[in-house]
Amino acid sequence: MIATPMKKLNKFRRLKYLEIQLHTPRRCPDFDFYSLVSILNACPVLATFILRLEMRDADDAIPGDPHGDSSQRKTHMRGQGHGKLKNVLVRGFPSAKGLVELTSHILETAASLKRLVLETAYGCHTRDCIGICSPLTRKALLEARKAVGVIKTYVEGKVPSTVKFKLIEPCAKCHADHA
Repeated sequence: MIATPMKKLNKFRRLKYLEIQLHTPRRCPDFDFYSLVSILNACPVLATFILRLEMRDADDAIPGDPHGDSSQRKTHMRGQGHGKLKNVLVRGFPSAKGLVELTSHILETAASLKRLVLETAYGCHTRDCIGICSPLTRKALLEARKAVGVIKTYVEGKVPSTVKFKLIEPCAKCHADHA
């Protein structure tokens, strides 16, 4: 959890590239990805945002209904924009409500966004020397496929035509036998 007063976030005012990597989020099952909006708001010239999430099993998935009411959050963050943000990459995107809300917030407030890449299985397309993806457990593969459905239902339709959108699903070649 991030509990940083906004005055301490002032040092991010010139930050153009931000990469956050979260390992084993199950240690903090109540983590709300939407709370990262405060960090984005503290970076007015941010051009690239990368979020890497290592959630290899379904037990790591953050619970929550991705289509729940988020009107309070929208009202709370209205007026906050990310005018310089051009590139966003989320690796290991789970079917978490807060992450859907964070992505929607970015799409609604980043007028300069050019590219959005959402990868549902962290490392799935990281091939070894013989061309095989990193292994996924059955639970992780099921969560990745669930995340694909959530993205197609709640995010894809919000992507403006000016944004190059790429959804990276689990590799069918390497994971076809786990269907």
